[in-house]
Amino acid sequence: MALLPKNICLGRDGRIAIMKKVPKDLWEHPHYKGKAKVVERSTGVTDEASGIEIAKAMLTELERQFAQCREDLRIAPDKSVPGDEGLPKKKKTGMAPKARAGADSAGDQARRDILAAAMIEFSEKGWHGARVDNIAAQTRTTKPMIYYYFGSKEKLYAAVMVEAYGGMRDLEQGLHLNALPPEEAMRRLVEATFDHHAAHPEYVRLIAAENME
Repeated sequence: MALLPKNICLGRDGRIAIMKKVPKDLWEHPHYKGKAKVVERSTGVTDEASGIEIAKAMLTELERQFAQCREDLRIAPDKSVPGDEGLPKKKKTGMAPKARAGADSAGDQARRDILAAAMIEFSEKGWHGARVDNIAAQTRTTKPMIYYYFGSKEKLYAAVMVEAYGGMRDLEQGLHLNALPPEEAMRRLVEATFDHHAAHPEYVRLIAAENME
């Protein structure tokens, strides 16, 4: 393999990855404080040409994130101190609550959209047939961004399975079966499970395929 561009490397699993230091001026930002100061993410592919292309897009997105974090720090609100009217305000090192809430909300929504599209893709085509390109096409994001959020196709699939099983477990816990007589509790569980499976055929296909694998 030829020498890879700066900040692009070969991961432990043989996949092309990125590795970039977090700028020191962002170490106190809530997104990085107390965490590793080096960002490492896999592109999810082993092919050098496509891996480098995805890695470059991921690095571009990372630089955008750094810029947003600097902006968050810059616009952090100041608390007024009596008698300091007219004096220059000192910049705080905290993140503006509204800015952080907006960024977190957008990121969470993007992850939810990706998971929803991925669940359909994996349930219809299975692990081997599913394509990250198809998942990206069903969302308002890109293939590099999917790898940015989840790291690899394998990790995205794992997140989908956690989401699928977690939804079923949440439903079961919400039934409060311990408060019911055994026979009634069993009947209620069977009814709720049937209704859930009827309403979510993608769940049935996904779990069936996983069990066969």
